Amino acid sequence: MTTVRNITKNGLCMEDISQGVGTEVQTRNETDYTVGLVDVPYAVTSVVAMQALDVTVFSRARVYLNTSSFADYIYDATDATGILPDTGPGSWLFVSITAATTVQLAAIGDVVNTVNKYAGKQVWDSTVTRPVWAADATAGGLWLYADGTTAVTPV
Repeated sequence: MTTVRNITKNGLCMEDISQGVGTEVQTRNETDYTVGLVDVPYAVTSVVAMQALDVTVFSRARVYLNTSSFADYIYDATDATGILPDTGPGSWLFVSITAATTVQLAAIGDVVNTVNKYAGKQVWDSTVTRPVWAADATAGGLWLYADGTTAVTPV
């Protein structure tokens, strides 16, 4: 005898996730549960799209610049020095994992070029106060600006 089972899958979108840091109380089947919030960036394809995000819902954004690089931002309601949202106080602040000077980026033997460098790696160039991205994983690989132009060539 053959048993047939129908399986239903529910899709999940970023809008379905309770985002942020900390916990919130949710009611499920008439019972309250304290659940942890999920702190992940919302993916967008432009700064304009990031500015249009509802800052009461989304606290992180990842702006994809092309197929291999992106910039992460965090929303801070008390800081107006970053990219302003379309509505609400505060601003979107650039998040950087690594910072280096232009001199360090240009030095082929510097740790920024020799340790954990990979195509698409983002570094904050503190000399020019702009993000740059590694074109490839080699120590002599170019560092590029978001528009694809060369920022630094390590020698």
